[in-house]
Amino acid sequence: MRDHDLQEISCYEDFGTWWVATIMQDLRPASRRFYRRAVEVGLQDRADAARSPMEMVDITRAITIVRKAPRASAQATPAPATSSHKLKQLTEDVLEQLGRDLACRRGRYDEALIAYLDAGIATGLRPGEWLRARLVHQPGRVVLVVRNGKATYYRAHGAYRRLIWTDPACRQVRAVARWLGILRQACADSGPKGRF
Repeated sequence: MRDHDLQEISCYEDFGTWWVATIMQDLRPASRRFYRRAVEVGLQDRADAARSPMEMVDITRAITIVRKAPRASAQATPAPATSSHKLKQLTEDVLEQLGRDLACRRGRYDEALIAYLDAGIATGLRPGEWLRARLVHQPGRVVLVVRNGKATYYRAHGAYRRLIWTDPACRQVRAVARWLGILRQACADSGPKGRF
């Protein structure tokens, strides 16, 4: 109801028919299952609080319509609604050109952007993971300890992950150290109430 600006439902059976005919048609199979279940639970809650036997019958019919909605056919499945079909990697030539362009400019954030890109390529970290990331130097190796950005709703294997390099002087470690230095300095310069 919130998603589609429905203030009140006068006939739940009509609502079930409308939902199956319009909303479900645009959903991928996994989303259909998820939304179907959510609608069923919502309707069941309404049935439990029904004010009259007629309202309960109406809601029960709507639940049946939603449960019996046809499954998506292979032809009717819409294109992925994810980034899986987008370019996920910048090619070397594009990165080199971007680096040359940024090196020639004198913008306030050009150096930070180059460092961020280099460190991101070296690690694959999400933007939100950098703020609490830290490099730990140990005998014979360097470890980047990262608070996992996907450690919500059981989407990851743990709250932290570690990237380990056995060559402390390698290009990736230098890139990460450079970016973390810029980030820490920017956070320190912004003060206790500032934002970077």
